[in-house]
Amino acid sequence: MRKAVSLKTAFANTDRNSVSTTGSEIYNKEMKVTNLSVTPSLHPVKRGNKRSVEKNVVPNSSRECSICGYALRRSGRCSNQGCTSRLHSKGPSAISSNELLQDTPPPLFHGRKWKKWVFDAERLCLVFEGRPTVRGEGADQYVGYFGSYEIDVEQIKQSSQMLDWIFQVGYHRLPGLLDAFHSIFNPQGNLCSGGCNKVIKDPTAFLKSRIPVVKEAA
Repeated sequence: MRKAVSLKTAFANTDRNSVSTTGSEIYNKEMKVTNLSVTPSLHPVKRGNKRSVEKNVVPNSSRECSICGYALRRSGRCSNQGCTSRLHSKGPSAISSNELLQDTPPPLFHGRKWKKWVFDAERLCLVFEGRPTVRGEGADQYVGYFGSYEIDVEQIKQSSQMLDWIFQVGYHRLPGLLDAFHSIFNPQGNLCSGGCNKVIKDPTAFLKSRIPVVKEAA
């Protein structure tokens, strides 16, 4: 499902208007393309599908930190430990010790952010500098996030693949990526417990199980 298209297909498809800046690094499986300077500069992206993710609605501010954009925990605390204010919606005096003990991390959702990285739950990708973009027509229309660089998290099965991405993205794209991987995979629990390599047999099913499905109103 939703595999990366070839360069030939990407250039032939005029609907794919994501712009990649000069000097960007574009990866499609084992192939690396650098210094692509065609106008408009198109790069292979994963296709969306007919599955509606939370009705393809861009997340509203009620579940995002107003300061850093990270998702809010159930208590209203920002999930970004480096945020200048960890309490937003309720205030520190309104949270009891029991609430803090029962507090849970925010769920994954379409458009969740970690600095400049955005999660596209429709295509199961992490997108750098992703912006909501309407693609397709009719029943196939969806809102996806497209930017200058993306990681196909559906292809990450083990810790070595995740580590490869960490070193591959470049220093300027690194901020927020570790937080994103932690939120999406919980690596110490699912990939490298106790320093031992673990393999996710079905990454697609694993990722879908971590994304709450919001049913459309009747």
